[in-house]
Amino acid sequence: MVKTKKHYVDELELKEELLKSHAQNKLTNNVVNMFSLMVDGATKRFSYKYEEDREDCMQDAMLQITMKWKCFDMEKDKPFSYFATMIHYALSGQFKKLQTKGFSKIENDNVEVEKIDEYGNKTIRIKKNKRVPQTINIDNNISDLI
Repeated sequence: MVKTKKHYVDELELKEELLKSHAQNKLTNNVVNMFSLMVDGATKRFSYKYEEDREDCMQDAMLQITMKWKCFDMEKDKPFSYFATMIHYALSGQFKKLQTKGFSKIENDNVEVEKIDEYGNKTIRIKKNKRVPQTINIDNNISDLI
């Protein structure tokens, strides 16, 4: 009978690599690759409207776990569940940030109108690049910016 892997990463292998990382006081390439596999697998549980949102969430999760990897206690915790939980909370937190701030709306390459208040003033978003939009308030003349 063929055994299938339960997780994307072998837990014993991850623990060994973390021990090496602690001894070197920096992450090994194998640990970074394992983290990347875990993040990629965890993003499949979420539904993203835009691929850029998924990439932003993955980037934030990788940043969180690479910054806090030293907090892992080898004697008390299981490495896969510890980092999988951290990844889950990082992904869901970043996803909520994208949804509440409206940064997930990517409609036009240069300018998009966010809202118009009761006086006819428009709040628009000028995009420097697709991932980091800048929001400004202007009056009715948006043609100067296009």
